[in-house]
Amino acid sequence: MDHDELVNKRVHAIAKAHDCTIDDVNAALDRHPIELDRDAYLKRTLALELMRLDQLEMAFEGKRP
Repeated sequence: MDHDELVNKRVHAIAKAHDCTIDDVNAALDRHPIELDRDAYLKRTLALELMRLDQLEMAFEGKRP
């Protein structure tokens, strides 16, 4: 399966799941924060993932053998 085929399957699945058109999905993707302000989006995403990893570390901290 090539990249375009995979993307098209995902877009079709999203459209079906949300009962909207392929064009609606593509329009929403075009308005995605990574398209509007890539640097800010990536910084926020990284910060959220780091916070999540910190939470996981704390949850497992007392469970080490």
